[in-house]
Amino acid sequence: MPSSISTLLAAHDFSDTAALALRQAKALAKANDARLVLAHVVELVPLGPYPSIKGGANELAIRDIAEERINAIADEARADGSEIEVIVRVGEPGATLVEIAEEVGADLFVIGTRGLTGVKHVLLGSTAESVVRRAPMPVLTVHPDDALLTPPLETLVVPTDLSPAAEIAPQVFATLFANGAKPRVHLVYADRTPPYLEPF
Repeated sequence: MPSSISTLLAAHDFSDTAALALRQAKALAKANDARLVLAHVVELVPLGPYPSIKGGANELAIRDIAEERINAIADEARADGSEIEVIVRVGEPGATLVEIAEEVGADLFVIGTRGLTGVKHVLLGSTAESVVRRAPMPVLTVHPDDALLTPPLETLVVPTDLSPAAEIAPQVFATLFANGAKPRVHLVYADRTPPYLEPF
């Protein structure tokens, strides 16, 4: 984990939670004087965020609509002087976003979650979950109604499975949010009871 963040990637799917994630990414980019890249992936089968297109709509037409929408979002976010690069691709969102993050050399990936649970989660999957599992860099997930995190944070709860990868998590939080302070960190480990011991 680098001692500072030089490039952030924020994913956007036109949802309210993605807007929150972009706000968080902007704040972190400003605090670290970092480059901010805003990415959107057009799914091969157009779904929710795209208006219905009649007739012989093709991939290019859908991509044009997506580029227009994401550039409008970027322009609005630039109103305070922020510099934001925009990338639009066509593909499977999770894998394509990770490819973009690797291409731009992102030190941190910021993505919103839709908060799906139960059957909806199983049927629709989760782009954020896919990114978390695949991305080679730290991923900050932003949930619906999350407040904007600004350093310094005073208390952190860090779940751990005692793996070497889990040891990096407190360092990542310290880099992003400690801002010279020493936050109280609670490491939490939950052990799963083996099925053969449950009767006892």
